[in-house]
Amino acid sequence: MKKIITASVVALLSSGAVFAENPTFDFVEAGYVDFDQLDGFSIRANASISDNFFVNLGHEDISGSEAGVKEELDSTVVGLGIMGPISDATSIFMHMDYVAFDTDNTSQNGWGLGAGIRSNVAENIELYGEVFYKDLDANHENVELTGGVRFKASEQLGAYVEWTRLDQDDDDSDGFRVGVQYKF
Repeated sequence: MKKIITASVVALLSSGAVFAENPTFDFVEAGYVDFDQLDGFSIRANASISDNFFVNLGHEDISGSEAGVKEELDSTVVGLGIMGPISDATSIFMHMDYVAFDTDNTSQNGWGLGAGIRSNVAENIELYGEVFYKDLDANHENVELTGGVRFKASEQLGAYVEWTRLDQDDDDSDGFRVGVQYKF
């Protein structure tokens, strides 16, 4: 009886490894964004160009009123990244991007550098985290800390939810994104 229980426990604990595979870097996501008093939409994509390199794309369009003042913010990210597995189910990545940031009265360009980790912790659940530093015109810098989870509904379709902490000059804000994912 002990051997059957031991074998069952070992099989149960190791079953995650059977389903686990490295996260894909070939997807498009679209969703809702909410930062403090601002909300809108986000679209982003990764596309592998080799076993270890990928293209990183993103655009957000958010607006709202803060302290009675209407604001509109658009941001676009275009860059290249490198990724590599550190286990059967986990990959680390870095990307360097061109960043464009437009508001009602300013337009800034610059660069960004991101680094993170993504891990398939179960057959249909991926956890991820990233730090993204942006350096824009006029000595405007910010750091985003993001953590999230992606849920796999089928081989191609899924959903995500994430939290982001934006550390910007003297203004910090928290936000979230929720949306759908298509893997190709």
